[in-house]
Amino acid sequence: MLEKVLLGGGSFWCLEPAFLALDGVEEAWPGYAGGHMEYPTRQLVATGITGHVEVVRVTYDPEIIDFATLLRAFFAVHDPSIENSGLHQKPGPRQYASLIFYSTEEQKVMAKRKIARRNKDKRIKKPTRTELYPAGRFWTAQAKDISYYFFNHYRDEYCKNVVQPILNRFAREFWEYLKLPEEVRQNSPYL
Repeated sequence: MLEKVLLGGGSFWCLEPAFLALDGVEEAWPGYAGGHMEYPTRQLVATGITGHVEVVRVTYDPEIIDFATLLRAFFAVHDPSIENSGLHQKPGPRQYASLIFYSTEEQKVMAKRKIARRNKDKRIKKPTRTELYPAGRFWTAQAKDISYYFFNHYRDEYCKNVVQPILNRFAREFWEYLKLPEEVRQNSPYL
């Protein structure tokens, strides 16, 4: 049975391709969560008046990829030390907060443990400020934001200069979990 989780960690333009690359992830759908206004758009969310954050709704098969691996991927693909202003508070670029909207009690418990371990780890210099909330209403992003990286990576400066280096690092770290034929996975250029 498939499970879902909403992950907010900066721009969904970066999160979507990273999670879609993982074997066992059926969908990684960009959108918005946590706000109080119906039908949010990128322009409205950016003002902060809607209270939404950019998220990716990850639908995954726990028999292929477990939630612990998804958590590792989540913390690897974004900076969880970004200062959140609280789900129902202002100011700041709220739409880029580090948040997990869990859909099961097990996800909540595992995420709490992971955050606590990260905050005790002396090798990690900045505190993990990721906030946890129960999953609520998810609003799909506008059509131009869906698969944005895949359609624009060669011409968009943000994709070339910010997203691509993050995805390259992500591929090296999660090579064994990528959707690749087994013979390719065994011959990793990164190992």
